[in-house]
Amino acid sequence: MVGLLLIASSSIFATNTNTYKIEDKAFANMAASTITDTFSVSNMGCHNDQNLIERALYRLSGVKKVTMLEGKIAVKYDTGKLTEKQIIAAIEGTGTCESPDDRVYKAKKQG
Repeated sequence: MVGLLLIASSSIFATNTNTYKIEDKAFANMAASTITDTFSVSNMGCHNDQNLIERALYRLSGVKKVTMLEGKIAVKYDTGKLTEKQIIAAIEGTGTCESPDDRVYKAKKQG
């Protein structure tokens, strides 16, 4: 009886070891698909407008980090979950602090 338990438990541990290897490979692929793109944004006014855009970007699944500086936005994101077109759409679809319905921002990816 003890022999059967040892055989069964060694099979379970072997399966778990294989699972970790698969997860490690999946994690490596996930890390490799994270990139940072920079976008220029026109018509970005006050600090509150910048905050609105930043919040809109962080709501997107796959955004890891947003850095804003003088009309430019650097976005670190997972390319498996998000495209640059979706980032541009989120920026341009954000309203201003004066009027949430205004769509005045124009975004362009920097080469």
